[in-house]
Amino acid sequence: LYSYKGPILEWYVRIKMKLENNFKEIVDRVPKNGKVYDLGCGYGYLSHLLAMQSFDRHVVGLDYDEEKILLAGNTHYAVGNLEFAQMELTKFQPEEADCFLSKDVLHYFPASEQEDLLNRCGEKLNAGGTIIIRDGIEDEKEKHGVTKMTEVLSTKVFGFNKTEHELEFLPEERVLAFAEKFNLSVERLENKASSNVTFVLKK
Repeated sequence: LYSYKGPILEWYVRIKMKLENNFKEIVDRVPKNGKVYDLGCGYGYLSHLLAMQSFDRHVVGLDYDEEKILLAGNTHYAVGNLEFAQMELTKFQPEEADCFLSKDVLHYFPASEQEDLLNRCGEKLNAGGTIIIRDGIEDEKEKHGVTKMTEVLSTKVFGFNKTEHELEFLPEERVLAFAEKFNLSVERLENKASSNVTFVLKK
C-alpha cells in the first residue's frame, strides 16, 4: 500500500509493522464487526489492516495532521468499510461505536484533555464494546526512558509526529480509574522493551 508514497515513508511503515509484529496484539482484540474509531491514526496503516481483516468492521481513522490523513486515504483500497478524516481529538464528539482505539496518542495532550477524551469515548461505547489504550506508562520507571527517547526521535529529529504541548505520559491509575468509572474489565499487556502498556477495556 505504501510502496509508492516515497522511500522514507515506506521504510517507516515497514519498520513499524515489523517491530509491532503487524500489531497482532491489538488487531486480535478489536471486535470483528461494528464501528471502530482509530484515534490518532497517523498514516493509516493500522486502520487499513483492521478494515482488510474484516469487511464487517467500519473503520474511521482520525488524525489532526492533515498531510497524514491525505496520505492515508490515498490508497487503492476501495471496499467501502474504511474512511479517514482530519480531526482535532480534543474536539472529537464520537458517535456510538463498538471499539475505540487510542495507540500512542494520549500523551500528546494535557491530563485534563486525556480524561475528557476518554470520558467521551466511554459514554458512546456500545454494550459488549472494547476500548484499547496503548501508551507509555510513566510508572514503568526502568523502561520509560526508552519510550521517551523514541518520542523525541519521532517528534524532534525525524518529524514524523507533530506536537503542540509538552508530552504528558499517563500514570496507570488514570486508566484504571477510567475503567472503574465505566465498569469496564481490564486486560493488561506489557511491552518487554519499553514502558508502552496496552490496556484492553471491555464493557
